[in-house]
Amino acid sequence: MKKFLSILLLAAITISLIPASLTAGAEESIMYSDVAEKYWAYENIQECTEEGWLEGYPDGSFAPERGMTRAEAAKTVVLFSERKPAKIGNTYKDVEADAWYAPYVYAAEAFLPVAWKVSSRIEPEKAVTREELVYMIVYAMGYDSELGFANRFLVDNAFSDNAAVSETLKPLFSLAVSKGIISGYSDGTLKPQGMVTRAQMAAMLCRTADIPEKHALRDAFCEKFNVVETNVMGTENGLLLQTNDDYFDFETTVPTDGYYDIAMGYAHDSWELYFKITVTYPDGRANIDDYSAVAGEVEFTAPIWLEKGKNLVRIRHAQTKKPVWSLPFEISYIENRGKTGMLPYRISPTKVTFFLDAPKTPQSLITNYKDKLVKIETTDGVELPFTTELMGDRLVTESMIRVYPDKEIVSKLPEGTHTLKYTLENGKVLTQEINVLETAPETGLEYINFNVGKANSTLIKLPNGKNMLIDSGYDANAKDEIIPYLEKHNIKLDYYLLTHFHTDHWGMKDEILEMNGIKKPDQDKADALVKADKQERYDYLKDFGYLDSTMLCYYDELHEIWDLGGVTMDVLNSRFDENGEAMEVYNYPFYRINEHNYENSTSVSFMLDYNGFRYYHGADNYAFAQERYMYDMIKQKRTDELSCDWFFGNHHFICDISPQFIITLNPKVVFIPNDKVYHRSQYTTYYKKYVEDYNFYNKQLAETIVSGDIGSARVCVNSKDDWYYEIISDGDMYN
Repeated sequence: MKKFLSILLLAAITISLIPASLTAGAEESIMYSDVAEKYWAYENIQECTEEGWLEGYPDGSFAPERGMTRAEAAKTVVLFSERKPAKIGNTYKDVEADAWYAPYVYAAEAFLPVAWKVSSRIEPEKAVTREELVYMIVYAMGYDSELGFANRFLVDNAFSDNAAVSETLKPLFSLAVSKGIISGYSDGTLKPQGMVTRAQMAAMLCRTADIPEKHALRDAFCEKFNVVETNVMGTENGLLLQTNDDYFDFETTVPTDGYYDIAMGYAHDSWELYFKITVTYPDGRANIDDYSAVAGEVEFTAPIWLEKGKNLVRIRHAQTKKPVWSLPFEISYIENRGKTGMLPYRISPTKVTFFLDAPKTPQSLITNYKDKLVKIETTDGVELPFTTELMGDRLVTESMIRVYPDKEIVSKLPEGTHTLKYTLENGKVLTQEINVLETAPETGLEYINFNVGKANSTLIKLPNGKNMLIDSGYDANAKDEIIPYLEKHNIKLDYYLLTHFHTDHWGMKDEILEMNGIKKPDQDKADALVKADKQERYDYLKDFGYLDSTMLCYYDELHEIWDLGGVTMDVLNSRFDENGEAMEVYNYPFYRINEHNYENSTSVSFMLDYNGFRYYHGADNYAFAQERYMYDMIKQKRTDELSCDWFFGNHHFICDISPQFIITLNPKVVFIPNDKVYHRSQYTTYYKKYVEDYNFYNKQLAETIVSGDIGSARVCVNSKDDWYYEIISDGDMYN
């Protein structure tokens, strides 16, 4: 940090307590009569004096163990943060206009503790506490922009007297600890209400001035984990990434080429984290890929391609949201688990339906892990030409290709069920079933899970000819995809259900309601009826074609409100319980409940049943909501309700799921609305690991369809034993 006003100029400011022997520009060591060279803060005191942040007394002493007063603290932090003395006001009752500290108090007004401002009293001679001084430094230096992302658990986990820190200030203290501004005592305490001595003030200022220079804690972490290059700050038990330029490297030597499990334990308090992993191979080639991770205390694992010899792995956060100084990302360990080998191949979907009178281009996804697809043929020997589209082209993640068999050749296949063989260059053969039909059979219920990225939108065509839209994606999705689809197929909506108020669910809501002539209930009336008799609420709502999450209670029956033509729809999650009282809301794995998590936690999910066929719509529920429903059914011995054929999982559930819930439901198909490789790392770490690869009585639990990988899904149902689905590309859907 550049030096402030010279000591000569400081002598002219109101009162100077610097000894007369010190002159501006002096280069010799500055010594005080009561600060020996072996004193623990000797160098800090010397630096602060040279910089002009702290002053000694006319008798040549420094008084290092004397407590700093609030007045002295205000002046010191003003000088340290390069602010100028301010015009004296009349805000504070106990600050006289002619007091030496008055210009500094008013210069420090922007970062004075709130309690001082509320009382309009500074109590200038009172000793400043560690909590008060930390507050002043953090706000004076502009670090308050990071508080929304600060990990309060850093204080809870590190100091035995954490309860003495005000709850509202724990993020602030965590931030100060992670930056090295303040450290605890040898007995494991922080003493937030303790007095700050002049020596401690000097140490805190020097630590702040050193940010982001290296510190011993970080160096110890680097040595422990063989981190060879880093510019990040450290904590005793982990690593804290702070800026959008942070990264750290570690070396790992492997005996053979292959995929290796890199595991990383971390705690992260933002609601979403993006980072990059770069691997530099022994021959100097490098590959990079983007990952995303969920908040909480997590073990992240990723299959990373390493080559024989020494590989350099760099993990670098790529936070795109502002402010860029925003990532309390504490890493507790990094390790190469040593598991190697080619990861399993997978083709999706495993079943394809093709109609000869309305042929659409078939498409499938193969997670082929670097092996070229060389041939597609039927078991009868009919070869199908094909084209491919590379989706995951980097070595450090899944390498995926989307495959398009030739539509004209498929059209020449005879009606009936055929088995397609996909042969890879290494001889591996994947199989897929294709059912060729002359025309689509008549079905009672039809619904479409649209491919709208990570947004949500589902159209249900009911057996009585009525149409229901559940959510409508982002505004762009509604404008470019949903509304054009409705117009293209001359579909007029009768009902619109909004699961919750997030922008990826209610795109162009009002325009959709208006163009379809759908009336909304009076909100005040609907609010009043939430706690009223259920039938009274139903009788009022049935006159309207719009419902949202503010109007429905747990276990409400939508088929008692709307005419669904023999379809039942039971609400399984809501803002309100059966009595209209607010439902209990959790927010694991997130560290705080905020608007974002509240809306997701209380979004409306439901189970649809038509002649025994069951469709579970997960909205944006987290694991706790899934488990609440499951345990309620078990407790009430309604376990027959714990099953479904089609599971609609929101884009959150891939990283915050209850595996037991999905395994219990045992769906035949799981549909995940998602961008192409959005949250691919979370999908691999959580869903694939705990659900998709789970062997349930020696069979794969469910077929998984990721919309961004494969497209929209159209499902046609007559009964539990009579239904089919087809995957439709974006081109066939919207062109």
